[in-house]
Amino acid sequence: DIVTSLDRLQSIIDTTKGSDQPIYLATWQQLHEAIEPWPKIGPHGGPLAWPLFLSDKFSSLLKHGDWIARILFLHFGIAMRLLCHRWYVRDWGRRLVLATLEALDNVPQEWEETISWIRQAAARED
Repeated sequence: DIVTSLDRLQSIIDTTKGSDQPIYLATWQQLHEAIEPWPKIGPHGGPLAWPLFLSDKFSSLLKHGDWIARILFLHFGIAMRLLCHRWYVRDWGRRLVLATLEALDNVPQEWEETISWIRQAAARED
């Protein structure tokens, strides 16, 4: 499930070196807090509101193709699938994930398993 996948991602982020690690961790924390109260939306709008809290630095990482940023963003798309029964969301999460995956070039080996899970989660019929 998505929480298990996020926990695996946190382990990767925790061992990541470099100046972007705090950005990854803060963004992961925001996404985790948006998803964890499910099926309740939570006080901050749940996954629907998560993009409102993204830092400019994270947005820049995503725009420039950073893989951890991409994986976090794809998890957001899967989180939106939790809301697929709401009229204002419907299949938006699935379309976001599929469009993002379509634009990806070569997937690094270390992300193949995660991308495979994301593809399966997006394709599920709920």
